[in-house]
Amino acid sequence: MAVLVNTVPLIVYPLALISGQEKHDKWRFLALLLGMTGILLIIGINTAGLYSSWTLLAMITPLGFALCSLYIGAKQPQELNSLQAASGMLLTASILLIPMVINQHAFYSLSGPLTVVKQIIILEIILSSLGYLLFFILIRMAGPVFYSLTGGIVSLTGLFWGYLVFGETPTSVQSVAVALVIFSLFLLSWRQSRQTQGA
Repeated sequence: MAVLVNTVPLIVYPLALISGQEKHDKWRFLALLLGMTGILLIIGINTAGLYSSWTLLAMITPLGFALCSLYIGAKQPQELNSLQAASGMLLTASILLIPMVINQHAFYSLSGPLTVVKQIIILEIILSSLGYLLFFILIRMAGPVFYSLTGGIVSLTGLFWGYLVFGETPTSVQSVAVALVIFSLFLLSWRQSRQTQGA
């Protein structure tokens, strides 16, 4: 599943070309390939069970991420700021989930006393809210292709926390992968700034 979710850039770039949100650029394409190579090296490629009906079903996730970022990049009104957009999206998602929560009797009250579990849930709410705010900011500033590659940061932070918390030392392959992801993000940023300046 980790491999499939990280295929978002491979889906976003061709769709962005087709929809006219991106122009063909050999450097951005190279950055995309380097970033995807790094992501796949970090999470490890295991082809066992990769080609099954469940795999096709799981591909809905990266396709959904890709379509969402492309739609936002194309249709987000200029007068709507990122805070308003993120708030609207989270509020709409909450309203849509109410029937399911009621049906499943899955409501979890966050009223006092604040146990460790409740504190972690509140922290997750805050972090997710900030993440969606950054999501809208990044798409507006750099476009859906750049945003899609930031998923590589998730892989990098996983390695960082593994080192910090569990004392895991990155392998030489993982070190190369980290360098590839970081280089690809810098390359994408450089090309984005050049295109913004009209180069």
